[in-house]
Amino acid sequence: MVLAFVDVLVYLITAAMFGYVGGGRSCPEGRRTGDAVIIVWIIFGLGLALRLWLLYCGYRLGQFVKAQLRQPLPDSSMAVTLIAPCKGIDPGFEENVTAVLSQQYRGFWEVIFVVESEDDPAYAVLNRIIKANSPGRACIRVAGVTENCSQKIHNMLAGVAEADTRSEVFAFVDSDVRPGPDWLAHLTAPLGRFEYPASTGYRWYVPVQGGWASATRAAWNALVSTVGDPSWRAYVWGGSFALRRQAYTRMGMGRLWRNALSEDMLLTREVYRTGRKVAFVSQCMIPSHEDCSWGEGFDFMCRQSLVARVYAAQMWLVGWALCLVYLVPLIVIAGAAMWGLLAAEPGSYLVLGAGGLLFGLDLTVGAQRRKTAKQILPDCDFSKTRWMDTFGQVWVVVAALWALICSWRSRRMLWRGRVYTLISPQETLVE
Repeated sequence: MVLAFVDVLVYLITAAMFGYVGGGRSCPEGRRTGDAVIIVWIIFGLGLALRLWLLYCGYRLGQFVKAQLRQPLPDSSMAVTLIAPCKGIDPGFEENVTAVLSQQYRGFWEVIFVVESEDDPAYAVLNRIIKANSPGRACIRVAGVTENCSQKIHNMLAGVAEADTRSEVFAFVDSDVRPGPDWLAHLTAPLGRFEYPASTGYRWYVPVQGGWASATRAAWNALVSTVGDPSWRAYVWGGSFALRRQAYTRMGMGRLWRNALSEDMLLTREVYRTGRKVAFVSQCMIPSHEDCSWGEGFDFMCRQSLVARVYAAQMWLVGWALCLVYLVPLIVIAGAAMWGLLAAEPGSYLVLGAGGLLFGLDLTVGAQRRKTAKQILPDCDFSKTRWMDTFGQVWVVVAALWALICSWRSRRMLWRGRVYTLISPQETLVE
């Protein structure tokens, strides 16, 4: 229906333009002008269709979130081992760890923090926090240095090996996020249904001091999270997810993770390969309160793009298509309007109006995304990203395109002090 509307709109605008630019002239120059007009408006139609689709995605996500937030606190009581791989001291580390230990969960649950070595700065801090808050429920394990997979996965596997035999669920959380007190209850609730062997939340960056770099990373991450329909196909996010122990064994995730870098993309692929689904839980959208420099922000975007290239090539190609279909119409419309104004063509004002329409839709998409974020995280301050979310859409897409180019040029990445080369989904070279 939307595409049909776009086709009709493009046809009508093209017909109107013929009355202004080269309209009805039979000379070759007139025909060339008419052909150029058609091309311009076809490109405009693609850009318009993309923005209407993004509005639809935002609407679907908003309705999905509203429906989930209306649900009461779930009565989940499956036995859970919560594993938190750590490396170094992240911003707000002590508050994050305290939040993990403060979960209000009815059933049996334990927490295993895993570090690479006792020399890791996180080791001493974790010992102090555990003694003060939860000496009986939590413990620390030392995993050692990885050889064939990412250090994070190596730590995760070490935690799984130490899990209590009663545990029915393995839950995982990153050390740089701060979950709410009911996070674990919400995260494990969907796993009682057969079609959901895994459940996930997502990260929402909330800059503290703000700045252009922090706002760019936050807006890029938010844009990625609002594309698509979580009720149809959700993707596991490694910072907040849970997996039934039975599914972990049946899918052979321990064997698959042993030589991988991305635990979440690999798990997502295996879940859908078995004909099941990943449950996205709105209440498990977790704020990450931190800033970044330009280098850190672009490194994050390039790293995520490279992971998508290796583990989800279709998603990576879709990212290219979305960036190009978003940017090319803006460039073409701007060029056509400039040429028309210089040539004193009356139709140039119609072209300017088309550009204004695209810009207006961009503002609407940004406002829609902020509204959804405030619904999920009402206590967070999003003022540091207001300008970027509203007026910086073009810059964010340009940054996304640059990250895709970087991921295309090289398979090497620097992550948490180590260099990895992603050879394939099941083969990672640790340098």
